[in-house]
Amino acid sequence: MHLYEVLRRPLITEKNTVLQAQNKYVFEVADMANKPMIKQAVEKAFKVQVSTVNVVTVPGKTILAGGGGPHCITQQIPVGTPLT
Repeated sequence: MHLYEVLRRPLITEKNTVLQAQNKYVFEVADMANKPMIKQAVEKAFKVQVSTVNVVTVPGKTILAGGGGPHCITQQIPVGTPLT
């Protein structure tokens, strides 16, 4: 994997803005990247000396496909009609 493929984009959130005051920066990286690859990519791209690298893997969210379910009414029922 090429070093410029390792770093995807910087993550800009309120919490990460606070971390920047401490000279800590957060990036989204490729799934196959490991700590040495991330360190080399940051040092080459930004011409800085990296002291440590922390990696957090965040699982994706589950999306319900198709809808429906026991609490979902998919058709209109006239008022007063008992639900079965």
